[in-house]
Amino acid sequence: MIAVPAAPSMAMEKINVGKFASRALWFPANSVVNASVKRPAIVLIPGSGANGPEEMIPGSLTEDGKDHGLFLQMAESFASSGWNVLCLGKPGVEFFTGFNIDQWFYDRNLYQSSTWQDLVVNLGEGVDFLRVQSGVDPEQIYVLGHSEGTRVAVDYATQDHNLKGLLLLGYSGEDIKTTLEWQLYRRPIEYLFANDIDRNHDGKVSREELSPWATDNGGDATEGAGIDFGDKDELSLSEIESQLRSSPVLKHTFDKIKNSNLYSGGQFDIGPIYKKTASLTMPVYIFTGALDLQTRPEEAVAAGGFCLKMNKSNCYVTLVEGLGHGFSPPRGPRRHPLADLTIGPIAPEFLDTLAQFSKSLGGR
Repeated sequence: MIAVPAAPSMAMEKINVGKFASRALWFPANSVVNASVKRPAIVLIPGSGANGPEEMIPGSLTEDGKDHGLFLQMAESFASSGWNVLCLGKPGVEFFTGFNIDQWFYDRNLYQSSTWQDLVVNLGEGVDFLRVQSGVDPEQIYVLGHSEGTRVAVDYATQDHNLKGLLLLGYSGEDIKTTLEWQLYRRPIEYLFANDIDRNHDGKVSREELSPWATDNGGDATEGAGIDFGDKDELSLSEIESQLRSSPVLKHTFDKIKNSNLYSGGQFDIGPIYKKTASLTMPVYIFTGALDLQTRPEEAVAAGGFCLKMNKSNCYVTLVEGLGHGFSPPRGPRRHPLADLTIGPIAPEFLDTLAQFSKSLGGR
């Protein structure tokens, strides 16, 4: 069992929440302040995939090669400022004990059969839990969504106008179809082949140009791309994209997500949520890493543009320099935003940003 890195004076309980019995970590503020004082509260909603309440990231994707719980780090930043914190996992996903898939679920069928509306309902039950806690000020409840969780948070907030505010980290403004097509087919072209591998910028990649990226500079930057030169010495960028689009591996990934229960009923290609985000009456705080290549910084900027267009004055967009999707820098020694894409651990400077943010909104 991975230890939860709570501050020494903070209580942490493992609980089940709502009709799905979703696993949650509960950090009540009354363990560090006068129990009679009602404090702000926040519920943390994770991103895509089988995420429990810790939002654990495997060492293969972290800067230091160790497993890290992004939500455990975030929870400490808020709890240390006197907030009540609820980290809420997805229906069916167990508390983290390791990355053995046989131990991920308390109900695997529940997870696999969950719909998008189930995620929205699950968040609502987390908010309902907070509202009846004796140490929670029911008028100061916030929702924090990360990545896919930002879309869940926005959808829920359209139904619950009593929320105090939304904190959206790694804002996902586009639907999953648009995001997947970009991640699988366009991202490698835009952020690796065209910018870095094509050294003379002639719109082509030669074997010579590709060689150091496939062997040195911190590992194989093109692994899994399925690029095949055949009997050619070079490929145009359009030929590389064509190969990506015809890759059976990438097509399987695309179709598996498209056909999942989660994105059924039109959710897969439902369109962007910029206007929906800007239509919310409560304050919206968006933080996206400037090096985020999972949910692009352009999406956060687009949300800010819609807020301006729709005269939403309580919308705040921050691009965090030097950090990616997990608010960590890319892995060294090369530190390429895509080839060395890294998700965690959260950099100390962003944890401090969260702590200062929580204090500014009513923390102690």
